[in-house]
Amino acid sequence: MSFSSDWKLDLADIGALRLQHARRAFNDRDPQLALVEAEELLDDEPDNLDALLIVADAALELGDPAVSRAAFLQAIDLGASSALLMSGLAVACYELTDLDGCVEASNRALELEPAHAEAWYYKGVALDQLGRADEARVALSQATYHDPKSFPLPTEMSTEDIQLLLGQALSCMPTELAKWFAQVRFELHRYPDLNALRDGEMPLSPSAPALYHGTPPDQRADPWSSTPDKVDVYVGNLERAAALGADLTQLLAASLRNEALDWLGLGDDQLPLSRP
Repeated sequence: MSFSSDWKLDLADIGALRLQHARRAFNDRDPQLALVEAEELLDDEPDNLDALLIVADAALELGDPAVSRAAFLQAIDLGASSALLMSGLAVACYELTDLDGCVEASNRALELEPAHAEAWYYKGVALDQLGRADEARVALSQATYHDPKSFPLPTEMSTEDIQLLLGQALSCMPTELAKWFAQVRFELHRYPDLNALRDGEMPLSPSAPALYHGTPPDQRADPWSSTPDKVDVYVGNLERAAALGADLTQLLAASLRNEALDWLGLGDDQLPLSRP
């Protein structure tokens, strides 16, 4: 048996294979591979809507909302329109601290599908963080009404609840971090200040459970000898995470550890948490 030396796949066939691989990878919960396959397809077919939407969804899962939003907007420019797309755009806008854009995209999703629970949910979350509590309550109630399993209403946590949770989270720290955190001042707030989230090159997520405030020491100083001005703990975000089934102790402990590692200039493989 022999093959002709000039045999080759048609470019359209190659594109179809890449799209198939990208979809399979995304469905198999491998967003990194899905993103690579879809981006390679877009190099040859920049207007491929299916590939753009895979890039948008995969980038969002990988924590890159800027790429996700750009892909969603490009898909919209090419004529795509669905409640799922608009809701995805709302999530990307939220993660980029564009809460007005999140509300707008959620509303566009709800115009197409009034029962779209995720759009109601992110609209409610964004409105709450914008200080529009009454409107937020209505939107979050609608999310729960349309999908009570995925979007249950959060239960209010008291100051005592948060203080107890904070103690449990700190008990998960390795000894060195526990001693360091003993010198740190904690404050409770409902949500992060959006301007503070935008201080870096890339905005921090408005859903953060905790964030430090202050400037880390320069590389010549001993970072263990100083602490942030304070660490804020965000009650509203913890309430929502609890409603969604998160282990709050581990969630807050992981957030505090990440903040400490950033201040101390340490890698993520250092000072692991323990179970309380």
